[in-house]
Amino acid sequence: MKRKIIIIIIALFILIISNIANMFLTFGKWYVFSTENEECVLATIPTMGRDTKYLNRNFKRFKKEHPEYKDLVLYRTFKMELWKFWKWYEYYIRDEYRYPYIGNHANN
Repeated sequence: MKRKIIIIIIALFILIISNIANMFLTFGKWYVFSTENEECVLATIPTMGRDTKYLNRNFKRFKKEHPEYKDLVLYRTFKMELWKFWKWYEYYIRDEYRYPYIGNHANN
């Protein structure tokens, strides 16, 4: 029983430390977004001020300038790889992961 508790504590410690370390390793990371047929491709770089607000503002501007695309949906082109437990914190807090995912895309 005591051994199981120690193993659980060690596993939780590794999980927490790895997620904290990942927060510092994502500096300058690009997140690429696209419409289904790549009519519009945009990227965010949160550490350089290009966050999801920037993304949404530019996507709205694109749809305003091109009214024929007013019904387009913006998708993220990057997967959530849940087996990478050190990224769970990023998946939980980053707005970039709240967009629907489009598979089999050129930017994958």
